[in-house]
Amino acid sequence: MGTLGFQDLANEAVMPATIVDRFMVSGREVRLAVGVDGYNATAALIDEWHEAMLVYAGPPPGRSQVIQALQQFSFEDHPEGMIVRALPGTGLQMLNEFVKIVVQDRGSITVPGPGSLGMVPRHSGARTVFGEVWRLGQLPDRPGDAANTYIYLVGTETAVAEVILDYEPTVDDATLLAWLETINLVWT
Repeated sequence: MGTLGFQDLANEAVMPATIVDRFMVSGREVRLAVGVDGYNATAALIDEWHEAMLVYAGPPPGRSQVIQALQQFSFEDHPEGMIVRALPGTGLQMLNEFVKIVVQDRGSITVPGPGSLGMVPRHSGARTVFGEVWRLGQLPDRPGDAANTYIYLVGTETAVAEVILDYEPTVDDATLLAWLETINLVWT
């Protein structure tokens, strides 16, 4: 899941792909993109504020396969986030719950499931607006001492997340660190 434009960003920066089909599911537009290799694909359900994206490894799915997959879930979109739930009777259940969010011009946030509060270090982190932040270590592919050369762990009362700032930031360190200090994680 991500804000509007999430699939476009993935199609450009993560897995080069082109949108090959557009159709409607439950009143929402779905865009099917196939990788330039012709093998991998993404399907994004577009809502008012966010989009939910399925990633396919292997032969690209047909329209009917995407529709069938999306019809296994309910989607509730709100300005502050999207809620996705498996529908009753589908037999689906969350085995390993986590969310990865890519924020343009900032970085990525990886939020493991609610049972991961044990990842929090024993020592106190630096205070943030909603909890604490720890600088864990330097990324091996990023020399220097800029803010984006480190891995961060952000913790709130109900969740923790690994944050990696953009490899080539378009804003200064102060802006990146200010954003880091305002991340609010909530599992409900």
